[in-house]
Amino acid sequence: MVLSIYSVTYASYGEVDGELFTETKVFVDEDKARACQQSNIQGICGELKLGDDYYEERKNDTGFEYASDGRSYKTTLRVQDYEFYLQERR
Repeated sequence: MVLSIYSVTYASYGEVDGELFTETKVFVDEDKARACQQSNIQGICGELKLGDDYYEERKNDTGFEYASDGRSYKTTLRVQDYEFYLQERR
């Protein structure tokens, strides 16, 4: 049996203050993972006032990066397949 695990990692870094923030969320549901990734992208685009067109062009990116005014943002969606072997107990 193969189980796909999806992880979404968000990171931001400020060059001026050296502040680094990271957050990783793990999902077994691909749709929820993609929704989380899109939410991260939308948040970055909204915070930087990049506009709806910019978001629409990039909302399905699995690796999104943007840098502006000394701050860098990155959000990544990854999938890892795990193979499980089930044995019958007697």
